[in-house]
Amino acid sequence: MKFKKSDYKICIVGLGYVGLPLAARFSLKGFDVIGFDISETRIEELRNNVDHNNDIELEHLEAFNLNSQISSDSSDIKDCNIFIVTVPTPINKDKTPNLEPVINSSKLIGSLMSKGSIVIYESTVYPGVTDDICMPVLEKESTFIFNKDFSTGYSPERIVPGDKINTIEKIKKVVSASNSNALNVISFLYSSIIDAGIHKAPSIKVAEASKVTENIQRDVNIALINEMHQLYSSLGISTNEVIEAASTKWNFMKLTPGLVGGHCISIDPYYLMHKSKMSGYTPNIMLAARKLNDEMGDWVVDNFLDFVKNQKIDLELTTVTLMGYTFKENCSDIRNTKVHDLALSLQNSGVSLNIWDPFLTEETKEKLNKNNIKSFTEISHDVQLAFICVYHKQTLKFLEEYNGTVYDYNNTGPNLQSSNAFAALFRLNVSIVCPSALEGTFDAVSLGWCGTAGPSKQFEWEKSGAENLYAVVGGDFSYGAYFECYSGWTGVPAGNLKVQDACGILSPTGASQWAETYQFNAVSTSSDNKTLTIDWVNSYGESAVSDLSNWSGGDWPDLN
Repeated sequence: MKFKKSDYKICIVGLGYVGLPLAARFSLKGFDVIGFDISETRIEELRNNVDHNNDIELEHLEAFNLNSQISSDSSDIKDCNIFIVTVPTPINKDKTPNLEPVINSSKLIGSLMSKGSIVIYESTVYPGVTDDICMPVLEKESTFIFNKDFSTGYSPERIVPGDKINTIEKIKKVVSASNSNALNVISFLYSSIIDAGIHKAPSIKVAEASKVTENIQRDVNIALINEMHQLYSSLGISTNEVIEAASTKWNFMKLTPGLVGGHCISIDPYYLMHKSKMSGYTPNIMLAARKLNDEMGDWVVDNFLDFVKNQKIDLELTTVTLMGYTFKENCSDIRNTKVHDLALSLQNSGVSLNIWDPFLTEETKEKLNKNNIKSFTEISHDVQLAFICVYHKQTLKFLEEYNGTVYDYNNTGPNLQSSNAFAALFRLNVSIVCPSALEGTFDAVSLGWCGTAGPSKQFEWEKSGAENLYAVVGGDFSYGAYFECYSGWTGVPAGNLKVQDACGILSPTGASQWAETYQFNAVSTSSDNKTLTIDWVNSYGESAVSDLSNWSGGDWPDLN
């Protein structure tokens, strides 16, 4: 069967963290797409090329607006024959699933869709929701016969908010459908936009279960690390040092302690536990993991108060600055952030608080309605006690200039008064929580100390054992400057020279075979992120400005 893009008019229902990148991707690949959201404010924002969630790059949003339609008017989507539901699936106060968004979306689609339509759900649910809850709603509202007049499918969203490396096209897509014809269509649609390929699940229930399984597995593993962290802290042992030692074995799963918030990992387990309860099975490990992670914030607060007492800090005279407020690093998403719970608990204990987070949008700040949210300039001059909650890459810049008291629940050892000492420890931390993606082949052109630019030379950065450490292979650390300045000198090995990526901050380590050490004076990327420029000097006095490009055929990540 031959498929044509022109046969399908796609409606993406919900233009949030999942829906907007998906809609933009379909549009980029030449599909007829309408992005629909019930929020008129969200639609107006996007029409003005503004995305406060920072889900996609500005140029992609502009291109999407140019080539596609966005609307909050349901009459605009009645001609669509493919509906993809990407609305949120939250939990109620009693931690039971709140399926109203997917049910309401199903009612709307059912009232509008024509015969032959396919409705695909991406929202995270427990196994059986698509077949047992959504499909009957579609049937009722449309008066159509299921699997005759319309079909359903499920393809779990796998986007990680804030991740600019593992973007939608790079993540393999699980697809499923209510019948083979629909599966073929759905497979065609997603394989047209996903470079990583697709995986056909044998049933919709399997696909639904795969999504909650991904997040529950992570939840359980983080709970184990959190429990170990609490234990090791009571024994005076650094958890990070334990993890570094244990991770020298190839099959060790390297995770760090942390507060588990957000819309996925801290929510999705309750969906499966709800279904489990309906079936009469008690998931003991999942329940225990959720309880431990939910209570991690209480342990952090208690540990902080002990730290303050041991340091003889008078909290009545001290303002505590919470560093980071979003649910995870380098992301603007505040949904179910556990830092909110920390703040409430500390304020209820009488602690005076300021909040700093460079990823909080103006819209989010207004929603929070807090007058203690400070800018970088404000906190730079007025931090008495820094409480590290979330490791944003900008946090390092502040801490390298800060000589005051720091509390970091991931490093509950001695108080560090030296900014250099803290920066060293912090770099170790952020290398864990800020994944690097510098490995690859690239071309380099260098303007060296001799005053002329050398020819393009090919090099590689190759992972070198330790986290976020890359060996320079296939050439020398001059990136072609030696070649030009020493009249075609070739075959210069790099010795033991390596590049360290500490949360987007690059630095050279090691020395050449002549014992030369190197220093990066400046690192920058071009406006299109295609070229990385390094201004470097070695201990011999040789220096150059090197332009690195064609990195794995893609863009450079955000670097400082």
